[in-house]
Amino acid sequence: CVFSVPPVASWPNGCRMAFGAGSERMDYGLKASILPFVNLPGLKQVTIFFSTFVAVLSWSIRNRKSDRYVMTYSDYPPYCMPAYWSARLTGAKTVLLLADMPCYVHYHPDDRSLRGRAIAFMEELKERMHGWYDMYILLTEPMVDRIGCRKQPWIVVEGFSDASMFDGIPNVERSGPRAVMYAGSLGKGYNIPSLIEAFGHLEADCEFWVFGDGDCTPLVRDAAARDARVRYMGKVPRAELLAAMKRARLLISVKDTRDEYTRYAFPAKILEYMTSGTPVLTTKVGGIPDEYFAHVFAVEDESPEGIAKAIGRCLAMSDAELDRVGVHAQAFVMNQKNYAAQGLRIWRFLEEDRCQVVCEGV
Repeated sequence: CVFSVPPVASWPNGCRMAFGAGSERMDYGLKASILPFVNLPGLKQVTIFFSTFVAVLSWSIRNRKSDRYVMTYSDYPPYCMPAYWSARLTGAKTVLLLADMPCYVHYHPDDRSLRGRAIAFMEELKERMHGWYDMYILLTEPMVDRIGCRKQPWIVVEGFSDASMFDGIPNVERSGPRAVMYAGSLGKGYNIPSLIEAFGHLEADCEFWVFGDGDCTPLVRDAAARDARVRYMGKVPRAELLAAMKRARLLISVKDTRDEYTRYAFPAKILEYMTSGTPVLTTKVGGIPDEYFAHVFAVEDESPEGIAKAIGRCLAMSDAELDRVGVHAQAFVMNQKNYAAQGLRIWRFLEEDRCQVVCEGV
């Protein structure tokens, strides 16, 4: 059973003042029950709390003769807290699926406005709740020690490879200069200045395609004006972006490993890159499991000169060698990180706990 709350802004920024109960069809024939709430600041959180409490409590009571697991996606207190207490009152197991560390998402501790204080209160609640759960599904292993759940059952599920995203995207012959491609945010936290400077050190006959937007857009535009090899593509339709990934010779991500946040975040773009079949060059951020580095190229020195050398080493390889790396990476994520494979890992994780409980009760 799936309960959901529409991710909408509070009125008047949102489109409606209230949402009634309903249902929504999801993939694979699943149905989500939409919980009712009043979409006004303050009332929104309170009504989501009570709707969640009643829905989960009713479900858990109806299924009291079965093994029940109440899994909450993220740790937002207005629905995590009532779901947790509903489970506790009825003897169900609680599972937290956490994809982001709360202290690094939309949190500004110096904001003393009413909204800022409310967010700070929510963040404090999240931190307190982290140790409450019976089981944990986390995005990266460093999260385990950060939230203190090493002694409870936990599993890392870093993401999913969706091969269907490239359906309808044709394979094309690569022609002209080899292209190194970056796609994603051009925000300051993505090491874009170092990447731009690194390309300036390259003497190879290649192009640098940059897709995206953000604070560093002017820097990229300036680089494109100075160096004809740099091509700023901006934001483009999804199909055009995916086609470019398949045409590029090398896909690159250079998040700064000194940024503490990168220890707790798995860059979803890496899975997308690898699914394309084009080889990938990335920095060794702490959120990427070691097994991935058998299938991608790694930047060991994150200075502009070091990034340039890493790109140069990749481009010195033959097309056949690069193709082989890309295809192996694609096979790895499509076989081991697809929805079915990752879903089966989660199922086995829960099943092992259920079997242990049965054995202990014998």
